Amino acid sequence: MPQSDEGRDLQPGQTLAALKLWEEPEEMFTCTLCHSTDTVPYASELRDYITNRPFTVLRCHGCGLAFTSPQPEHLGEFYPRQYRRFGSFVSAVLQFFYARKVQACVRALRQRGRALEIGCGSGWMLRTLHRAGWQVVGNERVADTSVSLLPKEGIPIFVGGLEALQPFPQFDLIILFQVLEHLKDPLAVLRQCSRLLVPGGTLVVAAPNLDSWQAKACGRAWFHLDVPRHLFHFTPSSLERALDQVGLQVTSVEFHSFEHDPYGWVQSILNRMKFPNNHLTRMLMGMDGGTTSVFSRTAVLTISAVLLLPSVALSIMSWMAGSGAIMQVWASKRNQVDADPVESRTSDPVW
Repeated sequence: MPQSDEGRDLQPGQTLAALKLWEEPEEMFTCTLCHSTDTVPYASELRDYITNRPFTVLRCHGCGLAFTSPQPEHLGEFYPRQYRRFGSFVSAVLQFFYARKVQACVRALRQRGRALEIGCGSGWMLRTLHRAGWQVVGNERVADTSVSLLPKEGIPIFVGGLEALQPFPQFDLIILFQVLEHLKDPLAVLRQCSRLLVPGGTLVVAAPNLDSWQAKACGRAWFHLDVPRHLFHFTPSSLERALDQVGLQVTSVEFHSFEHDPYGWVQSILNRMKFPNNHLTRMLMGMDGGTTSVFSRTAVLTISAVLLLPSVALSIMSWMAGSGAIMQVWASKRNQVDADPVESRTSDPVW
């Protein structure tokens, strides 16, 4: 049973306010999406697998959006150099599946145009779009070696916020792949995306699904909670509500994710088995530093191999039920957004 920070049991549906932990008004949390202050604890005393610092996930009773508390002012320590820096084999597998997603996107959109990827990482998706004849621009929060290589391939990159772009419609496609949940103000970024899209343009958002089978089965052990890097935790309905608020209309929701869903089952089950938190992930990123025994490492790898096929089967069944761990939401821009004046599109993106 979840507990409060004082160690007292929290009954299902009981708010922290009911335990009188939040008696001061300034400590009340307001939902970013619906502005309700009625929150219930989803999970408490969640330990970050990198720093071991504790966090709580609270869920809005009104709209279902969940958020991590506290939200660190500076996130640098939670993104070490090794974060998502996998070995060559894992990187090749991920790159293969990412390329397939982009190819499917290109086939669905049919016509080439301008594309922006926010949080482009190593640029796997941008490269695939670029090869398909799209004009592409990438964005990252910080500069690193992998990002710096992209301009040499003819792919422009900018670092920091979207304020670096002139706020008028200039993109036919914007991609937020496993990024929205990391943002301190996701609604503001979605609003910026809406303004940057041409009328009828497409936004593709992929994010963990808090209403998935995987999340419900694994609870606090769910790999994709990933506190505090995941500052917000969406459901299909809360994400659709956010998109609607910024003038974007959801056109489809997909749940199949071979690159993330089966692995999420494996790591979450290992977490539930009381192995060190996200131990397999730390191993794949080279972050365990030899601090665990050979027996423990061997046990993790052996159990992971045994779990792989059942995890694929569980993933496929959850996709068929519309409850996959990763949702990919497609939305199109309406003709008018928040009554903002729409300037005419120019021939080149303006920086």
